[in-house]
Amino acid sequence: MTVLKLQGLVGTHLFGFLASYGLLRLLHRAALRSRMFHPRLYFAGQDYCAVLDGVPSAKFVEDTIRGELQALHRRLKTDFGEIAKPSDLNQEFVDKIVRSNDVDAMDELAGLGCVLAGEPHETSLCAANGAGHQNLVLSMRDVLALLEEHPDRLSDAMNGTWTLAFEPTPEDRKKLALGKRKPTLRLDPSDERLYALRFDNPTSNTYRTELGAQALAAAAFGGLPVVPQQDHPIAVGSERRGMKTYFYWGLWSVPASYATVRSLIVTGARDIDSARTRGVFTAFRAARVTGAKGKLSFAPTEPWW
Repeated sequence: MTVLKLQGLVGTHLFGFLASYGLLRLLHRAALRSRMFHPRLYFAGQDYCAVLDGVPSAKFVEDTIRGELQALHRRLKTDFGEIAKPSDLNQEFVDKIVRSNDVDAMDELAGLGCVLAGEPHETSLCAANGAGHQNLVLSMRDVLALLEEHPDRLSDAMNGTWTLAFEPTPEDRKKLALGKRKPTLRLDPSDERLYALRFDNPTSNTYRTELGAQALAAAAFGGLPVVPQQDHPIAVGSERRGMKTYFYWGLWSVPASYATVRSLIVTGARDIDSARTRGVFTAFRAARVTGAKGKLSFAPTEPWW
């Protein structure tokens, strides 16, 4: 088995961490079927890059991830084709997914939101709620469809410094019926192009992103279920504070399986002593904030400890 350092997946910001976690989840799903390898993930202490352990080769990882992302795309087109954003969920749809007895579909559903007393509640990691014409689930389908047209972007996101250079071509937009939609899950603070912080008019600029990372982050949601609390359901690892919702995560230095990492996220990184005993050596948080007209965005990641 091989140890792979993924220079592109840096865990010190929300976008990079969720891309790393999404990759581990996809490899875990493939490993459950084959039982021929046992993927584990940790972060290098010097540059905070994700490191994969227990995998056969770099080519095997890329081929496996590409196949798993195609399967996720099919699932979002078939099982979730009528859903554009988590707030579109309703009890009838939830019941249909549950009756299907499809574990993968139920995981995706749990990561998008829940319905309580007839009302839909989106994941606290959703920053594309329909405002500004950005819809989380529709954006996931867009990103995954674009990656199938540009498969090399997956390797770029995993192995190289992110350049945020990808933009859909006119042919992409026509073939995939993208219209003017941006291929983003809005996890990167740079997606929020505020006038006050720029020299020029942001609406006149072409939107560019790291396509492979967007696709990997889309896979992370199914591993971060929404907890149906009484008043304000939130994704595991999150905490509400006033008008903001914070997502916390730690980086660990010991190779850990998907089940272990999911447990780390659920337990949280807010308690320093407890987290350190479980191998976490640093922790971060990112706040989801509400702007004008209900538009959501993530503030830049800040160190927690």
